[in-house]
Amino acid sequence: DAPIGQYLDEGQGDEAHRAITARNLLTQTSGLQQSIVSEGLPSGLDLDPSIVEQALALPVIHEPGTFFEYTQRGPDLLAHVIEKAVGEDLQAFAQRELFDPIGVGADRYHWSRDRSGNTYGFAGLFIPPVDFARIGMLLSNNGEWNGNRIIPVDYMRQLRTPSETNGCYG
Repeated sequence: DAPIGQYLDEGQGDEAHRAITARNLLTQTSGLQQSIVSEGLPSGLDLDPSIVEQALALPVIHEPGTFFEYTQRGPDLLAHVIEKAVGEDLQAFAQRELFDPIGVGADRYHWSRDRSGNTYGFAGLFIPPVDFARIGMLLSNNGEWNGNRIIPVDYMRQLRTPSETNGCYG
């Protein structure tokens, strides 16, 4: 529920953008206007100059938390916020905290970045089906892998709970 402004650099985003919360980004209720053209094509091609700046340039057209509208730039912005919150490269963090524990080596996938080095949050993870299945097994086992808790139980509960703005989206 933290406003993302505390994780953005000074001068990044206006007051409305900085007030968006991590939960808003997770539940697709950021209020950001969807931008089909800028969101659709470049992600696997590493062509975007800065997905963070593109997200922060989208107008906030709804009060955050009140309206569901799917946007790919929201998860992109969330990836950046997570990186700032944990204080390290998102891909290195994910490798240590998620992929290594479930047996997916860094040489087994490619995760695309924009031209500024930001990791895509909505797509761009090219991973073999057998390794993707490990993620599915982790989720189906309520966040546990071989008896080890990888994802907190409370987060798994929230992940599976429909949001107030969209009963089909946790």
